Amino acid sequence: MSTNSKIATNVSASGHRKIGWSKANMSMLAKVAEGFADSKPFDGLTIGVSLHIEKKTAVLMTVLRTGGANVVATGNFGTTQDDVAAALNEMGIVVYG
Repeated sequence: MSTNSKIATNVSASGHRKIGWSKANMSMLAKVAEGFADSKPFDGLTIGVSLHIEKKTAVLMTVLRTGGANVVATGNFGTTQDDVAAALNEMGIVVYG
């Protein structure tokens, strides 16, 4: 494993913890995700978002992904939380910025 891979893994672990905490405290989005898990309303669609990449917006992106969407996100250089972006990438969500 290269040094860069170790850093990315360490960074993404922090992002996963942040996203998990937010998911546990965003009950309305959890209910939406439950409905999306069965119906997959965005199956086959690519949804692009331009948001501050942080734990709360990450939950929104994971809900879209649960709904079947391929999610591509762009963020602001100054507000993107790198650990959250790394975690989202591991979940199959493409993040730029």
